Amino acid sequence: MTMIHAGFKELKNAFFVHSEANIDEDSISYYLLLFYAVESGLKSIYLRWNKFFNTKKIVDEKLSNSHNLSDWVKELKLPASVSRTCPQLKLRRDNTSWDIDQAHQAWRYGIEICSTDQEKLVEWLKNIEQWIKENLER
Repeated sequence: MTMIHAGFKELKNAFFVHSEANIDEDSISYYLLLFYAVESGLKSIYLRWNKFFNTKKIVDEKLSNSHNLSDWVKELKLPASVSRTCPQLKLRRDNTSWDIDQAHQAWRYGIEICSTDQEKLVEWLKNIEQWIKENLER
């Protein structure tokens, strides 16, 4: 699959646009945008720290096409106080377990996540979002 590459400023802008969207914080639309805000913010910081112009420069296959925020958190060495252990999620319909990188799909397609897992996941994302805001200058 061909990927559209994004630059530092585009990812940075995407972080703030998604992060500041005026959406009900108890909706899956909010959770989905929060996920994408965090992903954009982490990638933007990665590009800045590595002095890369855009995502095309990311050669690590594990990162280049990844929605796995846990991998990005490890790569950027976020403090444990911020990132803690990345929560897993269980789907309410069949109790199957999935990694964080599948959360955006569940929210995008309206597939319910067990409420306890969803609460932990959203809290985890909000902690990382706050760290990004503190480490990504406007």
